Amino acid sequence: MPLIPDFVAPQLEQLGLVLDGTALEKLAGYLKLLLAANERINLTAVRDVEDAWRRHIIDSLTVLPGL
Repeated sequence: MPLIPDFVAPQLEQLGLVLDGTALEKLAGYLKLLLAANERINLTAVRDVEDAWRRHIIDSLTVLPGL
């Protein structure tokens, strides 16, 4: 399973979001599936786990404080 990089929690906290370990593990599992599928079908240009956390997870969660 993709590791949860050290920068994830602090960046989420800057957005006013605190996710527990279970939520972060589920997101890591999602990234694992995404990156595995991306090896078979070109779904995204992002191939690096850290970039995937930044560009797919953190970027998508930036809308939550506004909801």
